[in-house]
Amino acid sequence: MIVLIDCNNFYVSCERIFNPGLKDKPLIVLSNNDGCVISRSEEAKRIGIQMGIPVFKIRDLIHKNKIFVFSSNFTLYANISRRVMHILKTYSEKIEIYSIDEAFIELRLHKSSYKECRNILNIIQKFTGVPVSIGMARTKTLAKIAVSLAKKRKDNIFIFNEYSNMLNLFKNIDIFDIWGIGKRYTKSFYKNGVYTAFHLIHLNESWILSNFNINVLKTYMELKGIVCYPIETYKKPKKSITVSRSFVNPILSFDILEKYINDFAFLCSYKMRLEKKRSNSMSVFIQTSFYHDNIYSGFTSENFFKSTDNYIEIVKKSSLLLVKIFKKKFKYKKAGVILNELNNFDSYQLPLFADKPQDKIISKESLMCSIDYIINNFGYSKIKLASQNLGYNWRTNKEHISPMYLSEWNEILDVKI
Repeated sequence: MIVLIDCNNFYVSCERIFNPGLKDKPLIVLSNNDGCVISRSEEAKRIGIQMGIPVFKIRDLIHKNKIFVFSSNFTLYANISRRVMHILKTYSEKIEIYSIDEAFIELRLHKSSYKECRNILNIIQKFTGVPVSIGMARTKTLAKIAVSLAKKRKDNIFIFNEYSNMLNLFKNIDIFDIWGIGKRYTKSFYKNGVYTAFHLIHLNESWILSNFNINVLKTYMELKGIVCYPIETYKKPKKSITVSRSFVNPILSFDILEKYINDFAFLCSYKMRLEKKRSNSMSVFIQTSFYHDNIYSGFTSENFFKSTDNYIEIVKKSSLLLVKIFKKKFKYKKAGVILNELNNFDSYQLPLFADKPQDKIISKESLMCSIDYIINNFGYSKIKLASQNLGYNWRTNKEHISPMYLSEWNEILDVKI
């Protein structure tokens, strides 16, 4: 059986661990630059705070209902997530970490399965302080449904063990809420009179393939208890790496925006080199705020002459791409760099006319390794290219951020005995 462990309102739960006074209080966590709501307590949900809503739209609601507001503290959240996953690894060798707050594990179904799930829930709560919900079923898709049902129960556990019970529950599960369907295919299903999971499992396989694709058919099969997505214990290689940021203040100047783009390209390069990869192509995008009248979004991509992991080449390319999409008189609120078509460091195809002296290639790689060494030992801000933000380390706006309780000596929680 596949068991899905999902941390309840994870970012909110992390904030409550070190501040018990927040229990049962309405609380929200904001995205970078304190822009949008990305996590809500149950109390905040009942007030009417929607996921993803810009914070400026709900300031009156926050003040009126005395909602506690926190900036995102991803370093803290990642640290707590690792502790949760470490506990899960003691229960099963087969574990797939699906996201920062979700993981699939494989367990055998037996008479005491409920007790085993209860034990997992209690141990995680005891040693990390994070409340979780647990769904158990034969497939990942069913486990996703089971965990959503578990969140509505007081014991936070739901086990799909009888198919007859599933059929009754499927009548109340909207097609939109099925893992693998979502917004992408919901409209098409609605047009064909398919509104629930119950309607979906009674469709014909050939009809699904003729109107959708193999992934939708796999979802259909998983709803019937046939495993199409087994637990993947290995880490999937990255196909792309992205670095993007929303700016605290909108940017009008090309020169200033270029420095940010160069910063993003440099950091993107470093992340890619950590993965021992090279990139075949690069994309750059810029966009204004969607909440103003003067809206513009620019995006462009271009291949490198040959696969590269060279900081200098990548940063230079980012500037050239920015020139293509930059337009004057717009206030840019967000920008980013994407390195695409990644391949292994030691296995890539050279172009026909790439005939450079070997000693020059070795010299360049030596320089890149020196940059890696400086960053790894002294920090990212200690070395930069001349086109980057010199003397200025860009940071996101986080007015309500909590301390780094688990990673900074000077911010460790004081306990008075």
